[in-house]
Amino acid sequence: MWDSVATFFSSFHALRGEKTLHQHDIPCKLIPSPRELSASCAVSLTFEASVVKSVADLLARNRVQVEAIYIYEGTGMGRKPRLWNG
Repeated sequence: MWDSVATFFSSFHALRGEKTLHQHDIPCKLIPSPRELSASCAVSLTFEASVVKSVADLLARNRVQVEAIYIYEGTGMGRKPRLWNG
């Protein structure tokens, strides 16, 4: 289940983030940025919450500028994003 979202300051960094994660065999997908999370960039990355620490570390090591990472909690219409603080 894709239950985490990384937002970025620019599309350039979102694309670099996707490339970096794919190079390390971490499944991810580019998605339109949820408006409730970011107005900075139109593109975000979604991935599984189980790899959030690895994702944050890889992106930082590869100088991909991340605005924030959110983990969705709950089910159905009650799903709410929570800011991940590492």
